[in-house]
Amino acid sequence: MQASRGVRFAPSPTGAFHVGNFRTAWISESLARSLGEPWIVRFEDIDAPRVVPGALERQTSELAQLGLVADGVLVQSQFRGRHWLVFERAVREGRVYPCFCSRKDVKSAVGAPPPADADPMRGAASAPHALPAVYTGRCRDLKTYPAARAAAVAWRFRSTPPDGSEDFIVARAAPVGAPAIVPPKETFAPAYNW
Repeated sequence: MQASRGVRFAPSPTGAFHVGNFRTAWISESLARSLGEPWIVRFEDIDAPRVVPGALERQTSELAQLGLVADGVLVQSQFRGRHWLVFERAVREGRVYPCFCSRKDVKSAVGAPPPADADPMRGAASAPHALPAVYTGRCRDLKTYPAARAAAVAWRFRSTPPDGSEDFIVARAAPVGAPAIVPPKETFAPAYNW
């Protein structure tokens, strides 16, 4: 089976667009057209408390007024059931693990920023802030889980980040650690956070 292709623009319907949104939409639409691929608008409405009623319709209308009409429109919340099934499968197959670290725990476990010469592409002055911190995987191999903190659990992908990867824009990208999805079933809104 061949994977579907396309170029995506993924706004959040949390308010009015700003000039940066329009610029990004125009660039992604132009790229799609130049590649002969469909242009897909995928509304990221998974953070329900921040979604503004009517924003999705307003954003779609504003794009159309600029001549930016999507070949396909997806709304993330409409796929919640499918996302839950994929998450359950990942748990069964051991591809994710529960993490009980708070944001503060993760931040304190990360350690010092990289040395100033870590990224010569950005120069010594900005290098300490150029490379992202890497989550240590502290909960990766736990055999028992702290029941008291189970309600605040995040699930992290069981992966080993590469030492870095080549990128045609930045040149060298740093490892980013284990991305997390946060899935309380009652309000399951999977988010792929780094």
